[in-house]
Amino acid sequence: MIEISDKKNCTGCCACVDICPKAAISLETDIEGFWYPKVDNSLCVNCGLCNKICPIETEPKVKKENFETPKCFAAINKNLYVRFDSTSGGIFSALTDRIFREGGLVGGAITDEKFNATQILIEKKSDLEKLRSSKYYQSNATGFYKSVKSALVEGRKVLVCGMPCQMAALRNYLGKDYDNLLIVDLICLCIPSPKVFKKYIESIGNNYGSPVVSTKAKCKELGWRKLTQLFVLEDGRHIYQTHDENPFQYFYMDTKTICRPSCYDCKFKGFPRIADITIGDFWGGTNNPVYTKEFKKEFDNDLGTSVVIVNSQKGLDYINLAKTSMKIKEIPFESVLPGNRALIYPITSSTINRDEFFKKLDKESFSEVEKFYKTNRKVSLKQHVKKILKRYYKLLKMYRLDIIAYLKLSSLNGFFNVFFSDKNLIMPLKYSVYKFTNKKNINLNGDLIIGTKRVKGSKLETRFIVEGTGKLDINGKVSVGYGADIEVFDGGHLEMGYCWSNINNEIICANSIKIGNYVGMGRNVCIRDNNGGHFINRPFYKDSRPVVIEDKAWICSNVTIMPGVTVGEGAIVGENSFVTENVPPYTMVSGNPAKIVDRDVLYKM
Repeated sequence: MIEISDKKNCTGCCACVDICPKAAISLETDIEGFWYPKVDNSLCVNCGLCNKICPIETEPKVKKENFETPKCFAAINKNLYVRFDSTSGGIFSALTDRIFREGGLVGGAITDEKFNATQILIEKKSDLEKLRSSKYYQSNATGFYKSVKSALVEGRKVLVCGMPCQMAALRNYLGKDYDNLLIVDLICLCIPSPKVFKKYIESIGNNYGSPVVSTKAKCKELGWRKLTQLFVLEDGRHIYQTHDENPFQYFYMDTKTICRPSCYDCKFKGFPRIADITIGDFWGGTNNPVYTKEFKKEFDNDLGTSVVIVNSQKGLDYINLAKTSMKIKEIPFESVLPGNRALIYPITSSTINRDEFFKKLDKESFSEVEKFYKTNRKVSLKQHVKKILKRYYKLLKMYRLDIIAYLKLSSLNGFFNVFFSDKNLIMPLKYSVYKFTNKKNINLNGDLIIGTKRVKGSKLETRFIVEGTGKLDINGKVSVGYGADIEVFDGGHLEMGYCWSNINNEIICANSIKIGNYVGMGRNVCIRDNNGGHFINRPFYKDSRPVVIEDKAWICSNVTIMPGVTVGEGAIVGENSFVTENVPPYTMVSGNPAKIVDRDVLYKM
């Protein structure tokens, strides 16, 4: 009979529920949001099957037969759409291609509209998108083990993918290896609580005034390495949270607070592994000999690169059959471990009081709990010094030993702010001309870098002027390319989020121009909200009208955006376009005048 006296001895795999012949085992969820088996003694006949299949109590025999030192590969899916839509390099999808061609079944985790994750089997390739991408909270596998065994007994080919503890449970449940089964597991740091994730999702909806209808972890649109969580709201907005902005990832990856107790003493680390194939991210690194310039160009692109660890002969045979769907390169085993320590080591203890956290979360909203720990987060002297040294490194990289540049920087921002604080700065580079009539009208919530250049010796002038009562709001790091001419006239208001511009951009603001976050501007882009004081004898004519460039819009080279235009979230304005009308979100426009040429467009920056 299963008895959980210490929660660290239960992974929540659910195999005991499936194996019980009397349906005597059910699941109870605790205050942390994790489920544990509960036995109905009136139904239990003490057959001991639950103990035999428990992956904590009984190690799967097949582990001993797998490779002690596995073969390793870096790989990406040849289909760019699939790779873009996947958490890593899209290799799970590539592995399933052959199974589907042979009429087999594929198992993995799926989420419903209430963000409950469950393990299921699918037989249609069209359903694969539902399984694609990691869920980053625990999935319920009740019924899954029965389904897999039933399919195998029928002679169907099956490929299943899940957490190492779930795959160990499956091995024990089946009792033997099946020739028609391929088991794939994931490189797992730990399993976060579903309850915490749901409260997190709820807080996003509350904060933005619209419920979250879907979410994607490690969204590629801002680049793979930013570990961005995408939220799609009911009103159509897309919200992006990078790792540094994401409180859920802070409690999950940084403090290690919201993970299942068994993860602190995980029994499924190291080699040989239980699965035939292990997949995850190939992070590489600056000192990794595999990560040459040629490798980065061929396999990286910040779109996700998978590591494929082959643990058995069956897995190796399958890779050789399935590699037609992937671009693949064998790499040394040693090159994988530095970026994936989770293969070997369990997580360390929570750095904050775990019991206190879950008690607070049970009574308060996620936002309130986050605020409490953010307010009480202590910055050590070491962290403070590291921050200041990072500031000095950035300044040295930009200005080297140019004393005149440092004097200008100090005059513009204040000596103390430049050298002894972490406040945001206006940072003009060489050959930049600037004029800020009233610094009180400049609000910095990010650094403003004026005159960034690719050709370091260029003397091309960059101009940035805010005149009279003009206002400038910088709401994230803003990089203005060389040759730009940005002018905010008396009475104008320019707002810029985290964005960047290329060479020779022109922004002329006499009324209101608002540029959102993650906006990219190509060469020779012109954005203006006014016609320079020229009036035309036409009804309803206005000399100036506000311009809005919403988050993650991409403005290609030689584009002109005229007064009164709103470029919607995620839209792409093609090269040489002349924009006189609003551009709907997630569309692509082109031409003179610009017209819609494509819809539902997503892209990586």
